[in-house]
Amino acid sequence: MVNNMSKEITIYSQNFKPDNEAVSKEINVILENINGKNVLKLWNIDFNKIKFKFTPKKISYYFLGHILLLPKLIFNSRKGFNHIYTSLGDTLFLPFISKYNTILTSGANCIFDKQKIMRRKKYLDKIKLIIIETELEKNKLEEWGFNKNKIKLIRQGVNLKHFKYKKEKEFKVLFATSPPKKNKFEERGIYLLLDVVQEMKNTKFVFVWRNKHYKKLMFEVKKRNIKNLEIINQQTNMKKIYENISCTIVPFTKFDNHHKLIPLTLIESLASGKPIISTNKTDMVNIVNKEKIGLITNPDKLSLINAINNLKENYEQYQKNCERTAKKYFDEKIFLKKYKKIYQEMKKI
Repeated sequence: MVNNMSKEITIYSQNFKPDNEAVSKEINVILENINGKNVLKLWNIDFNKIKFKFTPKKISYYFLGHILLLPKLIFNSRKGFNHIYTSLGDTLFLPFISKYNTILTSGANCIFDKQKIMRRKKYLDKIKLIIIETELEKNKLEEWGFNKNKIKLIRQGVNLKHFKYKKEKEFKVLFATSPPKKNKFEERGIYLLLDVVQEMKNTKFVFVWRNKHYKKLMFEVKKRNIKNLEIINQQTNMKKIYENISCTIVPFTKFDNHHKLIPLTLIESLASGKPIISTNKTDMVNIVNKEKIGLITNPDKLSLINAINNLKENYEQYQKNCERTAKKYFDEKIFLKKYKKIYQEMKKI
């Protein structure tokens, strides 16, 4: 008889980049904080060929085109317990290891592609647990006939000790959710926000960019002759950024499968004591309205301008609730406690 308590738990991921990618950061928090008897390790598939580099023993990297990828994947998945940390529409892992003591975290959003998810339902029905990060995803899955008892909500968490409130010298609005692809400028609200920046000449804005498509961004900035915008196009200390801004804005123009329903930048802003402004195309609507930590708007120029002016005029009534709300909903300690309990329960299967 095999002793389950000695078996490893493997987290399966895609394109693991914990320095600058939100899902990878979540996985890294688990790897660094939950170990001991759990014997956690990461099994990562990269879409691009990997240059040789030193990596910790607990992380295994594989190129998507590796000739032995599938047999290695199946062999590894049968040895212990599996945690797929990708999306509900996963194609790399779910079809092959769903029957082998597997749970799945929907870290990357794809809830707006119902057909894709329903094609995966036969695999999702086999796994032990589906972990989602937002109420919207939970409600959709239950509406589509997924077993309520196999769905668990665990919100992403941040280390609250890493952030602290510092009163800024002047009012500044931060945007830090740059698009992964050129054709996502519209959905991310880049054009919309630049129009707002152009209109609000007496308000300062800060964009933290990821280097991708920087030339396209600068073309749009110059086209509008914008002067009240600071662009930081490099990896930077976000803690310092939050200390020197007044609020964070997410101007998404529609729900999209390529951005998180609750962007990390909104959570970190709250942890830093800074209010938020979001369009109604995220899953922060209920939390913002209930906790009075900022404003929810329609995705149009006038609504965003009015929200920024409203927040500026009534800043204290929103700011005072931010850190408390971050602790209530997005504390990393709660995030880790829930995952640790799940792993302990997996080992009893």
